[in-house]
Amino acid sequence: VMDYLASQEVLGEFSAQTLFIPGHIGLAEAGVDFVSNADALNMFLAEIPKLMPEAYALQYHPFTFPLNTAIRDRVTQVIVGELTLDEAVERIQEDVDTAMMAEE
Repeated sequence: VMDYLASQEVLGEFSAQTLFIPGHIGLAEAGVDFVSNADALNMFLAEIPKLMPEAYALQYHPFTFPLNTAIRDRVTQVIVGELTLDEAVERIQEDVDTAMMAEE
């Protein structure tokens, strides 16, 4: 079932109908016939092959969720004026350090 769902043809159709940007290299090279905003979405899709290997590795790293959560929360605090950007960077590092110590 997973091979079928991840096949270029099926994933391409799913992506076209849902406006989902797939990480499938074949689709990135061929493009997707998106139902709307095709030019903009295909521009993003064309960048998939250019992603650094670290971008993929980080998705599965044990500290991905603490890092992403810290970034989301601290950047939000910058946007609403609760922290400066420098303070947010410091707090993100503290949050990740705390999460790493909890795992040891």
